[in-house]
Amino acid sequence: MRKTIYIMLAEEKMKLDIASIFSKIYAYAVRICISLFITYLVTQCLIAVAYSERGYKAVGGEYMMIPIVFFVAYKLIGLVMKFLSAKAVKAWKKRK
Repeated sequence: MRKTIYIMLAEEKMKLDIASIFSKIYAYAVRICISLFITYLVTQCLIAVAYSERGYKAVGGEYMMIPIVFFVAYKLIGLVMKFLSAKAVKAWKKRK
């Protein structure tokens, strides 16, 4: 009898782990997509500014900003998500 209970508990724990894995994958996917969108917008602005200063199209330092902008956006979105999830957990604990 105890073995069957243990097996059932292990299966439930496994289901919870799979759900948490999918939620983490979803969170990372959202962070990456938003970071890519922000990077695209900033890059377009930087290219437009560089073109207006030069007067002709060329490849320059504005393209070196792409990884920096992506990294900063990715980290900031992570901080915002962490802050919002901590706030949601506090609100949930207050309701109980």
